[in-house]
Amino acid sequence: FSSHLSHLFSIFTNHNIITMIQAFKIFIVSFTILFSSVTFAQKKLNAYLQTKQLYVPEVGTVVEVHTQFSAASLKFKGVDGGLAAEIYYSLNISSGDKIVNSSVFKLQSPIYSDSIVDDFYDVQMFKLEPGNYKCVIELADLVANSETIKSTFALNVDQPTGTSFLSDIIIAESATASKK
Repeated sequence: FSSHLSHLFSIFTNHNIITMIQAFKIFIVSFTILFSSVTFAQKKLNAYLQTKQLYVPEVGTVVEVHTQFSAASLKFKGVDGGLAAEIYYSLNISSGDKIVNSSVFKLQSPIYSDSIVDDFYDVQMFKLEPGNYKCVIELADLVANSETIKSTFALNVDQPTGTSFLSDIIIAESATASKK
């Protein structure tokens, strides 16, 4: 009886070892697939938009489009002096069927000297007559070769009334002029 029990126990134990090995193989394959999908997943560019209207005497209403780029959502490449991101930036402003302002350019982030990168901003400024406008902005991470993201929004430029006009408030911790 004991020989049968010992044989049965060895079969049961061998079966458990084989099952455990198969489970471990499945775990390793699953972990590898999960890790590779996380590692190779493309980051999606995150940007935040805000518009400001400022009244400048003898010029008129000046509109600023502030774009904050999330550094964590961008891919950086090595350049002279450190790391930088490159972004395709397109902004079109239209009134009815007429395009009143259009700009397309390659935006380079500030150059970071180490791997700690911060969000950065771009400010586009232009004069617009009072009225209703449609803005279309398109952005893409050129280093990551990502798909273009697009946002469309309405912009109402107010007509200054009387002798006073309250411009939007702009808070900045620091600002540096571009080389343009």
